Amino acid sequence: MVDIRKTPPGSMRGGPQEKPRKRGRTGQTARKVFLVLIFLAAQLLFLSSDFFKLKSIEVAGIERISGEDILKETQFPWGSQILIFDERPYHDRMARILWVKSVKIAKVLPGGVKIEVKERTPVAASAFTDEPEKWYAIDDDGVVLCVLEGDRKKDFPRMLINEKLVVGGRIDSGKVDTILKFYTWLTPEMNRQLIDLTIEENSQISFRYPLGKDVIEGKLDTLDNVKDKLDLFSKILAQMEGKAEQLEYIDLRYKEPVVKLRRPASPPDEKKEGE
Repeated sequence: MVDIRKTPPGSMRGGPQEKPRKRGRTGQTARKVFLVLIFLAAQLLFLSSDFFKLKSIEVAGIERISGEDILKETQFPWGSQILIFDERPYHDRMARILWVKSVKIAKVLPGGVKIEVKERTPVAASAFTDEPEKWYAIDDDGVVLCVLEGDRKKDFPRMLINEKLVVGGRIDSGKVDTILKFYTWLTPEMNRQLIDLTIEENSQISFRYPLGKDVIEGKLDTLDNVKDKLDLFSKILAQMEGKAEQLEYIDLRYKEPVVKLRRPASPPDEKKEGE
């Protein structure tokens, strides 16, 4: 007796249905890879097309700087691919422009760049004590921006310093902060009349003030209680009305103010008989 067992189709190795199934899977994978490659190639061609080339630059926030100067200084690569554009080198170039305080550069797809500039603003005027006729505009960081022509120095708080100034240089920003704070305590009359002030190396402050045809000096140690000290300065001036020519300086650095009077001119020696 022979027992013949039925074998399910395709269960035997090398069965008639095994090979067609493998060929179908391989073909599907190849088609997927081919479609992916076609898609990537299309994307690459699209991204490298003129659509994404740098062709427009917008500059915002400028008043004192011209757009032409910015483009000349930065030399943006017109026509380069914006998607691989690295803005860092151009940011550094912008930061070297004297009137630029801060800058932001952003890509604007498909083919533009936007530059947002914050310019430096003059807040004070300063001059070298040995060249009091030449005044410079200074910003709050102490950057020397330009020479002030004519009487433009009167538009700003004025400070003499014991160092030579040059456009593009810097002075101690702490001194700028001190002068700005000092001027906030001045009355409108004192603000209008004050000639200038000097911040000494020991941070003491002296200021020059007109009185009649003469100029007197006021002296302060710090800005502590500066309002009370300036009020006292004004009261002493009022008490000296009619005697302005006698005043040399008012020293407010001490608990009690020190008023220094000018020495009267010595009368000429009378000629002796026979001379």
